[in-house]
Amino acid sequence: MFASTISILFLGAFLFYPFWLCFMLVMGLIMSGLTRGDRSLEWMEEDIRASVQGGAVSRTQSERLIANVYIALIMLGILFFYMAIPVLLLIPVLLGLATLGAIFSGFGGSTGSIGLLIITGTMFWSVVRGLFAFGSGGPPGIPIKRKHEPKLYRMTDAVAARVDTDPINRIYLAPGSEICVFQTGRGPFGILGLKHRALVLGMCSLHTLTVLEFQSILAHEYAHFGHGDTKISRLIHQVMLTMAQTLDTMAQTGGWLRLLNPVYWFLILYFKAFELMTAGYSRSQEYLADRMAIAVYGSNTFKKALVKVATEAIVMEECLMSREFDAVAEMDFKKTNAYEENRHFMSKVLDKQKTKKLYRQLVSERGSIFSTHPTVRERVDAIKGVNDVVDRKRNPAVALLRNVKATEIALSKYLRKHFRRLVKSLIDYYEANQY
Repeated sequence: MFASTISILFLGAFLFYPFWLCFMLVMGLIMSGLTRGDRSLEWMEEDIRASVQGGAVSRTQSERLIANVYIALIMLGILFFYMAIPVLLLIPVLLGLATLGAIFSGFGGSTGSIGLLIITGTMFWSVVRGLFAFGSGGPPGIPIKRKHEPKLYRMTDAVAARVDTDPINRIYLAPGSEICVFQTGRGPFGILGLKHRALVLGMCSLHTLTVLEFQSILAHEYAHFGHGDTKISRLIHQVMLTMAQTLDTMAQTGGWLRLLNPVYWFLILYFKAFELMTAGYSRSQEYLADRMAIAVYGSNTFKKALVKVATEAIVMEECLMSREFDAVAEMDFKKTNAYEENRHFMSKVLDKQKTKKLYRQLVSERGSIFSTHPTVRERVDAIKGVNDVVDRKRNPAVALLRNVKATEIALSKYLRKHFRRLVKSLIDYYEANQY
């Protein structure tokens, strides 16, 4: 009875999953063609300022249909992945039992059998370890309390009121250029409800943006809450992390032998198919969030903010990380303010021609169907000439902080303490093409 049940399970998986993988790949390609930047122009309201309500941008019927199809496909992708896990675990278990049976029966060489046991054990451990992957750990930055930075919190509250949504509960200041939001939830995958809305602010971006430009970026980030992106992104991230962690464990422990592992090839194919499908959905949501920003703060303001974060802030971040890497390598910890030293380095060493070259490379970046974000050029083209607003005050966003120098020193200490983890997370961040 047990043997027949296992046989049916494997037969069903063998017949179903090749079809499902092909279906995900085909649908990912088709859907990505429907969510290109120029298509987003077709979905804009005649008066985009009137399209904001309840923290979200109104969508056309076609746009809602595409979003619902995407969400249905993603949820099915998550469901079928977790349904495959018992089979993935059974493969090494059955191979291991068969190997033990061969050893005790006297069949096969002991060396080969022990080697096969090691391979099957590695397969099993890789899947189990991947199931309990929950990120690299550590805070995304220095937590900032409302009482310590009241001006910054008041500004985020004002943006929340403009886009008609609930304000941020927590702010983290990060050493680099990233600006993003996330939400923490109660229970597995946050299924028991929302706990906190959090915002991560990169110090390099605060140094390059004006207050109005910063507000336009925040309006974009708040839109991710209003459109429900942070909820589904938690699920997507956990599935991707599980597969990536499993594949990484196989590579570290199995070496080239992983190429003989059927579980490895299944995960590679599923990872790519799922990544393709979720990337298209993510890009479409980025365009939608961009529309929130230009509806409230104007396209020219948001365009300047977008280009600054993707160029000036990233150049500053790259120089900062490079200088910090040199300091760590040389064990030179005399400088307490990495940002102050970095500004001196950029003004004296980094000539304008090199800076312009870096700008051109960043702005002219080519998109990929696996990118979670459109390129800067695609986003700028999609919002061109819509609801222009003039930034007359030009106040620097970093002035929102109570004590900039003290904050820079605190972030410098944080950067040095978490340097290795931050470098890895930044590599992952920019590979995902997030700005």
